[in-house]
Amino acid sequence: MLMLHRGDRVSDVARTLCCARSSVGRWINWFTLSGIEGLKSLPAGRTRRWPFEHICTLLRVLVKHSPGDFGYQRSRWSTELLAIKINEITGCQLHAGTVRRWLPSAGLVWRRAAPILRIRDPHKDEKMSIRYFQKGSGYITFKRLDLMEKMNDIVAKHYPGMLPAK
Repeated sequence: MLMLHRGDRVSDVARTLCCARSSVGRWINWFTLSGIEGLKSLPAGRTRRWPFEHICTLLRVLVKHSPGDFGYQRSRWSTELLAIKINEITGCQLHAGTVRRWLPSAGLVWRRAAPILRIRDPHKDEKMSIRYFQKGSGYITFKRLDLMEKMNDIVAKHYPGMLPAK
């Protein structure tokens, strides 16, 4: 605008600023219609559709709990599971990618969930209480004979076919 005010031609202004003459024409039109306010840039992107602050607060509350507290058989939250729960609570239709982008704004750090199934063995303590065994030839054998009968009973009960036939 200052170059035009100084008397430069539209073509010279466009060449100096490395832009099209039509861009300079648009700026002239905006300035003519709205003054200096017409030259100010609009914010990037569109406005948010969802209640951003409310959802960030909800994210912080959800991650304080385990997914198991809500009936899911998971030990850690994933963005997909967070999106499902938020959509269920708020009625929004957020995508998991949107949730992941919003996590830093909520003060949370995103890490990829470990792809493991954590079904606890109800007999683990019983099995691990007998520590004196060694593995050999594909079967479990024990160093102490007094423990062998007890452990064989446990293994035969829960894992049929694991012990060699007598």
